[in-house]
Amino acid sequence: MEKKDLNRLEHILDAAKAIQEHIKGKKQSDLDKNRLFLGGVIRELLVIGEAANAISSQAKTQIPLPWKEVIGMRNQLVHAYFEINHKIIWITVTQDIPRLISQLEDFFNMI
Repeated sequence: MEKKDLNRLEHILDAAKAIQEHIKGKKQSDLDKNRLFLGGVIRELLVIGEAANAISSQAKTQIPLPWKEVIGMRNQLVHAYFEINHKIIWITVTQDIPRLISQLEDFFNMI
């Protein structure tokens, strides 16, 4: 795997861990109440999506992640920002992000 792909995977993992740390002790309703909290979570999701979009097709075949969905989330956040569903954001950060972290940590432990 190329170094640039590994760097992007590290960016994804770092952003995912930042989200996980940021949501500790928070509830979904905090996304509605705190614009800066929402913005911070969205920013890290954008980093994940941007990095995922830049990873080579070859690298994507080596790591079984939901690439289409990750990139799709980024596109939704950027292009339909006025239609962001906080419930979907919360499900993503509480359910999908921990799985993403686990999968990437497993990958990095294997190389």
